[in-house]
Amino acid sequence: MAKEYLVLDTETTIKGTCYEIACLVVRYNKNFTFEVLHQMNVIIEENSNIELFHNLDSISYFSNKNLKKRHNYYNDLIAKGELIVKPAASVQVWLDKVLKKYPDITACAYNLPFDIGVLSKNGITIASFKTLDIWSLSSVFFTRKGYYKHALKNKLFTPKLNLMTSCESVMSYLCMQGIHSHYALSDCYDEAAILGQILRQKKSIKSINNSYNWKKFQLPIIVERLGVAL
Repeated sequence: MAKEYLVLDTETTIKGTCYEIACLVVRYNKNFTFEVLHQMNVIIEENSNIELFHNLDSISYFSNKNLKKRHNYYNDLIAKGELIVKPAASVQVWLDKVLKKYPDITACAYNLPFDIGVLSKNGITIASFKTLDIWSLSSVFFTRKGYYKHALKNKLFTPKLNLMTSCESVMSYLCMQGIHSHYALSDCYDEAAILGQILRQKKSIKSINNSYNWKKFQLPIIVERLGVAL
């Protein structure tokens, strides 16, 4: 029997509430590419006049220097009719309809607990859905020597020397085309593609979820395992 997944992503305001949400209802085929059955992408009306999340970092995508560009992007989509502004309650209605149509569906996101927390601030819940965290499942890649070598080559370590495990890092390891944009709809497509690669591994989801401990994957430990010098 075919299995459906709800892949979701949120972008936040400076207050930590949901600014944009996107969802894809997908079904994977035999080669683990996916078919989109339904999609939803809206700006939350209650938060539409609140500034997007940003920081004072002058380098990252979330720098305050990018703030105007990001707002302009959304405004252009709204003006073209490609993105709509709707109240949070309408999102819940849509989610409830999806669950009614696909009662066995599993809701997923990259760092799902974060998105659940963001949505809860707007009274939106997926508590009735089965859930999986794509970030946790991606540990099937983080524990491979190939990922370590990729990380060393591309300097995928945090300032505290922890292995980077972001969606962007996994995309680069899997040689996926494109850039994780931090706009909810396109990010959903990225995350759905990563989930397909995870499902391709044919491992027990439970065993994958329990296989990663970040403390064991810091730079000095990885260098020692690979037997290389920095």
